[in-house]
Amino acid sequence: MKRIAIAVIGLALVGCGGDSDEGNGKDKGGGSSGAGADSPDAVFAKAMAALNDSDKKAFASCLTPESQTEIATSLIIGAAMKTAMKEDGKAEFEAILKKHGLEKPPAEGEAEPAVKKALEGVKDKPQLVADLGDWMEKFGGEGSNTKSDATLKNVKIDGDKATGTVVTKRSDGTDKTEPTEFHRIDGKWYIHLTH
Repeated sequence: MKRIAIAVIGLALVGCGGDSDEGNGKDKGGGSSGAGADSPDAVFAKAMAALNDSDKKAFASCLTPESQTEIATSLIIGAAMKTAMKEDGKAEFEAILKKHGLEKPPAEGEAEPAVKKALEGVKDKPQLVADLGDWMEKFGGEGSNTKSDATLKNVKIDGDKATGTVVTKRSDGTDKTEPTEFHRIDGKWYIHLTH
């Protein structure tokens, strides 16, 4: 899965939020009140501020509900693989799942669609992402170097979707560019991670 952001925006992963399903106004458990922003530039700025403050929940809240599900799925599968190989952190991982209404960790080899289906009932996906991100930092050996100098350029809005280019600096000082998408949901803009 291509993640502009997991590299650019980092594994900090995570107020901007997505309370609704795209287009139908149904609650999908995406986030908190005060979610989204008035423009793609504004939601990107909120996401970068959250990232630089190591605020995983606020960062995840800047993402579309679908993107929150993608990140939560990846984190759950990653944590399940880590605990299958080593018991360290297993009880804490299971406690996080239970806190968010998930019955059990995915079984070894359980397909990604099954995990995504289980996530449909999660009421606060940004908090789940934050909790899983914290778990990964503690037990998964994932660092939290989440500072970013990313900038957003060339934003083009077309109805309820927009595109832009995220620019970061490589270690050799040259620019690295990545395309990104934004979706407007219920009048607010969110970052949409593409596959």
